[in-house]
Amino acid sequence: PDQTDYCGLIQTKTEDGQVSGEYRFGIASLINKKELLQVGDAVQFYVDLNEDFAVNIHATREKLRSIVEAMKGQYGFLSYEVDEGKKLFFHMSEVEGGETLQEGDEVEFVVVTNKRTGKHSACCVRKLRSV
Repeated sequence: PDQTDYCGLIQTKTEDGQVSGEYRFGIASLINKKELLQVGDAVQFYVDLNEDFAVNIHATREKLRSIVEAMKGQYGFLSYEVDEGKKLFFHMSEVEGGETLQEGDEVEFVVVTNKRTGKHSACCVRKLRSV
């Protein structure tokens, strides 16, 4: 997409929570194009002063750890409970570095919420250790 077509707005705030700046951004502004930003995410970024546009955006989310509990085709499930005891799932496209995962592998990940369905899933899944 063209950088001038933006999909979001980043606000910078003072220590007391007042908005001190606003910067538009597009999908091309993200360092990792697969990393879906969520409302309220803390991010690091640079500002293109010519355009007043946020670039090189990277979410600074808390990374969690868990064990792969099951693999079913292109989907995996983690030993991490969300939504009334349901296991957190991920799609293999979210696994960084093209790693193959199997039951028992330890992973690091971030929880995101699908805006349309309200369901949680894991993204930015990174293998830490194999069984």
